Amino acid sequence: MTTSSSERSLISRGSLFSIGPLSRALGMLILLPITTRVLATNALGLVSTAQVVTSILMAVAGLGLPSAALREYFGSTDKPGDPSLAQMLSLAAVASTVMVASITYLTGAQWIQLLGQIEFGTPMGIAVLVSIPLSLLAVSQNLLRAEDRPVPFGIAVLLATLGGHLLGLSLAHYGNGTPTEYLVGSAVGVVVGAAVASGSVGLKVRSVSKAEAMTALRFGLPTIPHALGIFLLQMGDRVVIIGIDGYSAVGRYQVAYLVGSSGIMLIIAFNAAWTPMILRMSDDAERWNSLASTTGLMHRLIGLISAGLIVVAPVLLKLAAPSSYETEGLVLVLSIVAVSALFYATFQSSSIVLLHVRQTAPLGAASLVAAAINLGLNVLLVPELGLTGAALATTASYGVWAIMIRYLASRFVSVPWNDRSLLFHLALVISALVLGSFVGTAGTSLLVRLLVGLGLGLAVIRLLSRQR
Repeated sequence: MTTSSSERSLISRGSLFSIGPLSRALGMLILLPITTRVLATNALGLVSTAQVVTSILMAVAGLGLPSAALREYFGSTDKPGDPSLAQMLSLAAVASTVMVASITYLTGAQWIQLLGQIEFGTPMGIAVLVSIPLSLLAVSQNLLRAEDRPVPFGIAVLLATLGGHLLGLSLAHYGNGTPTEYLVGSAVGVVVGAAVASGSVGLKVRSVSKAEAMTALRFGLPTIPHALGIFLLQMGDRVVIIGIDGYSAVGRYQVAYLVGSSGIMLIIAFNAAWTPMILRMSDDAERWNSLASTTGLMHRLIGLISAGLIVVAPVLLKLAAPSSYETEGLVLVLSIVAVSALFYATFQSSSIVLLHVRQTAPLGAASLVAAAINLGLNVLLVPELGLTGAALATTASYGVWAIMIRYLASRFVSVPWNDRSLLFHLALVISALVLGSFVGTAGTSLLVRLLVGLGLGLAVIRLLSRQR
């Protein structure tokens, strides 16, 4: 596989696996104007906080076994793949999640105090229990990716995410617009999606030797800090914001973050194909050349998208939320968050190296360090700068995170990265941020923003069509 064919593979074949997550991300963005008009700022803030709880549980409850299952499925140069072991490790991850979620639910009144002035009511209870079907969905999707079965993968994602989101919005719209109504609908979507995904895989029980279990845990447990670090990086700032400005501020920040992090959502979607595509290659030279090539492609794509988001940020925010969300004050927040997507692309490509060489411990340590930096910066900056401080903390910690993971990866494998592409597109995005702060949001200035945004959008389409 040549370098150019690797890029085409990620866009063409990879897009089959990415269409589900991409549809979810696009659906969330397209439906955001409806979401913000069905859920008030405080309701959206509570929903976002509940999602933080679910994310933390998903990071720790499975004991890292889903990552170990994916690695066992493909094997390595000194050990052949074992799909049956991967299935059993996936089931073990679900069983572990059931136990952890049950204990978390029963002790909710105690640990909820760590999040500040929040009660462990029905919304938080749903947030805890939904981690069980989410775990089943996640491990089943893992195996569907490994088996190269994009159709059931995409259907399950759409049912669980976009379907659940639509059902939740419907219940809230025809009800009282409460977080509970939305979370119930979202949970139903997850249950249906998990049933479809697990039914497609046909998970089977088999015995696991002590040696196999210990190998899986040695690989999987160090990924817990990594997963926890990712979720804290992406959502931990909400905990700081709620402690200072309440649920309404969290709801406003969620709008700006959701739009500004569109590039990150795109990377997460493509990673459904990216990681398996690199791991299944048998020749190391081909593997690392392909990784470098596809990383360059992601930098080009994300650079153009992030710059476009920054340029048309005022328009996007006015479309995304009503005046009650005070969107004028969110333009800079969105723009700063958009910069972090390039750092996330760098992190994602470097983490594939560490997964391949089974170095999950340093991966987890670096992610926790970055998460700690993020939370620390939020504590320092949010009281002084408000939501802009949270955005600055997020982007700065993403940059540190990317540098650490890239350095760790270079200690084990020499990948021919094209860092000039990263620096060029980082300069492009920062230039858009700086120029955008001087350009108005009405009249001729607005027209200029729209024309530049259109040009960047056409450049994205041209890039994708060229690769296909």
